[in-house]
Amino acid sequence: MSIKQPKLPVLIGKLLLVLLVALIIGNLLFYTVGFAFDRDDVNLVSSINQCEEAYRERDFAALLDRLNLYDLYDPEFDLYWEVAEGYDQMVACRQWLAAAQAGVDGSEQKAQAILEQLRSRAETPQFPQNKKILQGFLQQASAPWDTN
Repeated sequence: MSIKQPKLPVLIGKLLLVLLVALIIGNLLFYTVGFAFDRDDVNLVSSINQCEEAYRERDFAALLDRLNLYDLYDPEFDLYWEVAEGYDQMVACRQWLAAAQAGVDGSEQKAQAILEQLRSRAETPQFPQNKKILQGFLQQASAPWDTN
């Protein structure tokens, strides 16, 4: 009696199926276990570098957008948040003042309230290196009142 040998195409098919399953399991392990930790560290460093670049170049609108868009609320970003929020207050103050000049009721009071918040931020910044920047925002925001 002779033992029947499996056909070569069947053996190759089974081998390919085993390799495919091994590849899928390997990829799942790599992406869910090993790579996840490294990716978070890379994203954090990359985000800090991009925020630092916007900060150095004084592109505070881009800095504010990046912080908001990517929800960068870790303590490493507090330095950037302080100036980004100061920038936002300066812009809001100027916009409310423009609304007041256009005759919108209550706008000047809102502009004044925001200006006071900005003044407080500029007088006592959390980070000393932000003081000059925040004072610049305060000067720009209060300029329309200084000309009257």
